[in-house]
Amino acid sequence: MTASLLTDQSQLADVERAVPQTLFETNEVEPAQALEFCHQYLYASRFTKNRRVLDIGSGEGCGAAFVSLNAESVIGIEKEDGIVTRASQKYADFSNLRFEVGRCEELKILDHSIDIAIAFHVLDTLPRDAGTQMLQHVKRVLAGNGVLLTSAVIRSADAVAGQDSSGGTL
Repeated sequence: MTASLLTDQSQLADVERAVPQTLFETNEVEPAQALEFCHQYLYASRFTKNRRVLDIGSGEGCGAAFVSLNAESVIGIEKEDGIVTRASQKYADFSNLRFEVGRCEELKILDHSIDIAIAFHVLDTLPRDAGTQMLQHVKRVLAGNGVLLTSAVIRSADAVAGQDSSGGTL
């Protein structure tokens, strides 16, 4: 596969659930949000060359497909059957990429079988206990020198100060 498949306007039209229609032809998504999504996977691709990659919360699969261009293999995990079906159909020609239905706090991946785990905007959507479970599973599946690439939205000044909205310490 060539990178042109991912830069074609029809591919960018549904970059992820967060980016409907087209990146810049809708008022539903801020251009900065679309740019952030693209930048995160571009950054991740620096680490994925010839690596075994797990994309947790892969959504429609565009990010997983992008990093698969230089990875040894990529597994995209998403909790919704319909989304996994669409991603699998859309990227069927990517021989080193597959999508599976799964929950991030119950990863069904072999121990020490992943070099790079990606979880962009996943932890910030989970209850604390589910996030802890996810991180435990990520630790289990990562190879000895494995790396987790993650990002999260900090929603309040309290979170920056180390307290969540319930007063608990982060």
